Amino acid sequence: MYAFVQLNAFYKLLLGLLVFKITTSTAINHFFVANLHLIKFTPFMEFEPSLVKEEWEMILDFFENSFGKRPTEMEPILLLIGVQELGQGHAHFTKEQKQDLLHIATCKVLSYSDFYRLEGLDEEGWPHWENVQGIPSLPLKEQEILLKAHIIHYFKTEVFANEDH
Repeated sequence: MYAFVQLNAFYKLLLGLLVFKITTSTAINHFFVANLHLIKFTPFMEFEPSLVKEEWEMILDFFENSFGKRPTEMEPILLLIGVQELGQGHAHFTKEQKQDLLHIATCKVLSYSDFYRLEGLDEEGWPHWENVQGIPSLPLKEQEILLKAHIIHYFKTEVFANEDH
């Protein structure tokens, strides 16, 4: 069975993030932009809340068009990323395995900013990630924007890269 890499405070808060909605208030935007120096990110990743919200809608549209259902939370999107990164195709997963898949997805998307690094696969083919640097302490809404921006980047580079968009 896949053993979790040390769970950090960000991952523990992930479930709480799933219920928050993104806002574009000026105060949040200023706070988040003021703290971007804490985050080593890919130059092509967007953290402006209004742009993240717009691009997030495109991800939700993709899910609705592909699967006939529009996610209302981040969890199904992260589960899909986790299944994709596991690379073992569609299967029935236990509750514990679904938690592992959420962890795989979170590590994968945050690896774009060097928060995690893939250590390798275990004997069952499950990826193991190493936490390379601490995730900055941000308020929940900024954490949500950070995670959404990384998920958007994942879809742009891993899913839509071969499509004509």
